[in-house]
Amino acid sequence: MIPNTAKIPEVHLTPEATFEAFSEFLSMPATAIIFALDYLEPWEVTDFLNDWRQGRGLASWLAAWKDRQKVANGDWSGLPADSSGN
Repeated sequence: MIPNTAKIPEVHLTPEATFEAFSEFLSMPATAIIFALDYLEPWEVTDFLNDWRQGRGLASWLAAWKDRQKVANGDWSGLPADSSGN
């Protein structure tokens, strides 16, 4: 059983984290579950865990998470332009 106090060390969850370090850390089942429950939107959890279980690449999940962190901190640089012209 995973203790409910389990957390992912912040060093693995910074916008500067490398995909290699993040991917290695997510190779552990408990860490993948914690990441899904604590850091993804509720509607993303099933898709993420299915991708993880089937051995699919997780680069897009890390990229999306990093983009959300940047936006939350007011940094819109490097993100796709708004197609509406705004």
